[in-house]
Order: sequence, then C-alpha cells, then structure tokens
Amino acid sequence: MREAGCNYFEYPLFATVQLATMRYLVLLWLSLPTMLSGAVPGAWEDFATQANGEAWFVYDFAVDDYFYPEYEEGGGNPYIWSDSNTDEGLWILADSSVAQGALTNDYTGIAGLVMWVLIDDPALMRTIDIAILSESTPEPTYYYSMDYPADWFPEPGFYDLAPLFSDPWFTYDETSGSFVSAVIDETVLTNITEIGARFFPAIDNTDYYFAGLDEVLLVPVIQRPKASASTAEGFFTITMDPEPGHQYQLETVTDGSWEPVPGEDGITGPDPYEFGEPTAGSKFFRFTTSPFYTPVVTKP
Repeated sequence: MREAGCNYFEYPLFATVQLATMRYLVLLWLSLPTMLSGAVPGAWEDFATQANGEAWFVYDFAVDDYFYPEYEEGGGNPYIWSDSNTDEGLWILADSSVAQGALTNDYTGIAGLVMWVLIDDPALMRTIDIAILSESTPEPTYYYSMDYPADWFPEPGFYDLAPLFSDPWFTYDETSGSFVSAVIDETVLTNITEIGARFFPAIDNTDYYFAGLDEVLLVPVIQRPKASASTAEGFFTITMDPEPGHQYQLETVTDGSWEPVPGEDGITGPDPYEFGEPTAGSKFFRFTTSPFYTPVVTKP
C-alpha cells in the first residue's frame, strides 16, 4: 500500500496519513489587497476585465518604446494583443502594477510560468520565448526561456508555453554577444520585477504579424500537506493547514484501493482544515494535492 515517493505519518491504533501529489486545474476568484509583498502561488491572469488588460505593456523593438496592448473580449475568452509590420519583435509584459503585484516580486514559492500565446499566422513567425527580469542582485538581469520556434505552432490558435525554473534558461552575455546558460535559483527569484512573452517575426518580414497573450499562470511549488492526526474520547481527528496555491482531497482505503472521502474534496485555505469521525478499528487516510489557480484582479 506504500507508494514510492510518498511520506507517511504513523499514528497509533487508527490511521496513516499519506501525502501525495497530483495536478489538475481548479478555479476560484481571488480578491487582492492594495499591494502584495510577493507573487501569489497559483495566480492566474485571465484578462477578465479591460482594467486587467490595460495594466500590461507592449514593448516594440522597432521603435524602442512602450505602448498599451489592445483588449479583445474574444467571445468570452478575453486576451490582449498588438501587431507590427516590421521584422523586429514585440514584447508583452507585466510589472508590479498588474494585479497589485500578484505576478511579480518574491517568486520563491513559484515553480515556473504558463503563458498561453495566440498565433494568427505561423508563417510570419520566427520564434517566441518567455522573459523575466530579476532585481534580486545589485545588477538587474533578464533571463530567457528556451526558444519556441515557428514549427511549434503549425496552425493559427492558442498555444501554452510552460517553462519551469528547473528547465534550461539563459542570459545574454554582453562580452561574447551571445546567450549563455543560467541557473534560476532563490538568489534570482527573490525579486522578479517583470514577466512577459517576446514574439519575433520572420527575418525581413514586412507583413503585419499578430502577438497575443491569452492567459498567464504562476505554477506553485507543490508542498506536502502540513497534516497531523489525534484521537481523544473515541474520536479521530485530522487537521491540516492549506498552503496558498494548493487544493487538497482527503482519501481513504476502500476495498483495497484509495477512494475519496465523500464531501472532503476542494479543500483550500486560508482557514485550517479539520476532519473527524468516531474511531472504529484501523483506517488509512491520505491527502492528494494539486495546484490551485486563482484569477487575479487589477483594480482600475
């Protein structure tokens, strides 16, 4: 019954709490304070309002200037976009003005990024990447994901780019004039001040190409549940403190297999969780854990 990679906590007589991880998408609206001290694990920018979209920026390499993106309701699937008829890139980016800082600042609880980009005409594209700006050290440094070349986008539509910080990342070395490998660790992630997607068209392009951004997710670092169990006066109790960006489901063994405990799913914070039942022989319990993505709001 003990599965590889899972930690067990043994409690006398009655229960074992197993901690496991699974991944799926769950949605909840998040109301944010005026300004946050760190990025929100599981934060989800879905551009639900025009104020959300207009808080982002577009940097146009051809004119070396910043603009606001266009906002498109998209028939219930809103997104932001810009276009250009040069062979220079467009960079759609966010700073701390977006969602009161929910997508920037301290990234130590963030495992990576997911950005859904919208490609209108793949034949006009050369490559796309994701960029972050770290000001964790005295010398601000841009870090870039792997390139996603045009053949990643075989037809018009939405595509998810999902680099984790454990994947290869790069910086630009001024001395050699080339990109070099970089390690993304806590010394880099303590102060991320910009994130965005860069769109580069085909060389010598003169047609209008389209750069769109549909959704942005901050992938949380999945933590094992902080759970404990106790018995008193014939009653068994499990308690657990939910982590931000996490959702849990309590399971027990039924007929030799793990099954959800009825009504004990969709468990999220910030309040502590508690489950109890009368003691009756020996039982096994575990929590399954998944990322929990919460739409953020940029106040007008």
